[in-house]
Amino acid sequence: MTSDAPEGSSERGAARAESRPREGSYAGRADAWLSSNGTYVEAGVAATAAVAGAVALPVVAFGALTAIGGETSILTGGLIVAAVCLGLLTLLAGLLLVRASLEVRYRGAPFGGDDAGVSATLYGAARTAEAIAAGTFLVGLVASLASVASIGRVPSPILLAVGAGGVALPTLVLLRATGELATSAFELI
Repeated sequence: MTSDAPEGSSERGAARAESRPREGSYAGRADAWLSSNGTYVEAGVAATAAVAGAVALPVVAFGALTAIGGETSILTGGLIVAAVCLGLLTLLAGLLLVRASLEVRYRGAPFGGDDAGVSATLYGAARTAEAIAAGTFLVGLVASLASVASIGRVPSPILLAVGAGGVALPTLVLLRATGELATSAFELI
């Protein structure tokens, strides 16, 4: 059995090369754009979501206290900011899962390869943790909507999954972006 792959490359590498998107295709352009700009977009969305969450928490808490006396405008404003934070976290989770899917499809699974150095291993670990947090958040969000529709309340384990995923998402993205920035700075030296 012969292969069109260059000498010394594995069949897995050749199969991965064959699955690369065509240069002008939508998937190819999306992969190229996300490879060069994805970290900036992810870090920006993560920072905005973290700020929105930090603003929403005290406003909702204070608004709940003022709502006891009949004034609900502060609570309404806090809930709007919380909804913006939730929307940003959902956008971030979707973006992370799309990017992880593209990376696995076109570059292989993380931690793969014998020539992977410390930097590549840390990057793969960070991407894996982000994908797990994004999946946990989105599955918990869908499960909470389904439980509200079916039983009228959200069980505590589902709330814990949504909360943990929502806190972990921007934290992990900002940590990885900081690590990539530090790596780039050290490469310049």
